Amino acid sequence: MKKSTKSIAIFALVLTIVINYGCPGFFGYNIVGTWSFTITYDVGGTENWTITFAGDKKTGTVTLTSDGSSIPGTYAVDGKNIDFEVSASDGIIIFTGTFTNNKEMSGNGTLLYFADVSSVLSNMMKRQTRAAVQSESYAFDWVGTKI
Repeated sequence: MKKSTKSIAIFALVLTIVINYGCPGFFGYNIVGTWSFTITYDVGGTENWTITFAGDKKTGTVTLTSDGSSIPGTYAVDGKNIDFEVSASDGIIIFTGTFTNNKEMSGNGTLLYFADVSSVLSNMMKRQTRAAVQSESYAFDWVGTKI
């Protein structure tokens, strides 16, 4: 009887650890929450953004915050794969990537402009465009860390 009780206690402890700290292949990755993103542009330069995911492990809304401005969007998670985008009236930022572990993800993305007007998106790119050839789109790599 004592051996059985020990086995149940050990099983319960292992199960608790797996559920709380991850066995992503079985339980999936949980993107919900606030993440710190470092963006490195192909044209040079970096940006630091805060991105908040609200919804469930598979789909929901996303809000990118930079320099006091917020840009809304949506996300989708399929296993380790992540796709999300945010958009404003003059452009869209598209992210594609994968989870590295429960607290880190990385990938690449594209910032596309719809028009030549000053806005939140163009303010984010101001430093990079001074050194780069004028373009309607910018490619970047990103790393996100859960806060």
